[in-house]
Amino acid sequence: MTNKKFTAAAIIAAAITAAPIAATAVGAVAALPVLADTTTQASQTYTISGTATATADGVTVYESKDLTAGKSYTVKQGTKFNVVARYVRGDGNTYYQTAAGEYILQSNVAYVPAVSTSTTTTTNPEAGEQIGTATINYNKNYGIQIWTKDGKFVKFNATDAAAWNKNHPNNKVKEGQPKKLPGQSTWKVFKNTYKANGTTYYNLGGDQYIDANYVILK
Repeated sequence: MTNKKFTAAAIIAAAITAAPIAATAVGAVAALPVLADTTTQASQTYTISGTATATADGVTVYESKDLTAGKSYTVKQGTKFNVVARYVRGDGNTYYQTAAGEYILQSNVAYVPAVSTSTTTTTNPEAGEQIGTATINYNKNYGIQIWTKDGKFVKFNATDAAAWNKNHPNNKVKEGQPKKLPGQSTWKVFKNTYKANGTTYYNLGGDQYIDANYVILK
């Protein structure tokens, strides 16, 4: 005698085995459509303060953050800009933002940071004693800014301007402009140094200081 229950169960099991399984097996990863990676890193802007100088003729200055070529102009070597921010684009290129709201590629300028005096402390109150000789570790065709202790520019007088212009005919200055020490020149440094925001400033005598980051001291 045929067991009808067994036969029916066998038929159902066979049907289930033969039918396609719609559900994804446990532990398997369902296939997803492949999409092109169109994401880019977000742009970042960092507040800074300093001066940027064009290092060649034909440096492009963009009039807005979108860097449209039709909204730009070029400047000559030695043109200076007051910088208020550093703008890092999603493509990795870095630009300086000027006080006029314009943008210059970082690699096309020489940047010198301004001195912040908010946390200035005197580390060596003694003055007058020479502690070494400083060589300006910078491009010989340019220079680094000299500062007063309260963060103001030391300016060229007539004699200093004439001496600079004699040695730098392609990058002349005028009396009253911010005074700089030429790259690769050597100067006496005295003990009355100070620090601001972790940066050391060497004393040149009197109220004249330079950023130690641009100096080789011997």
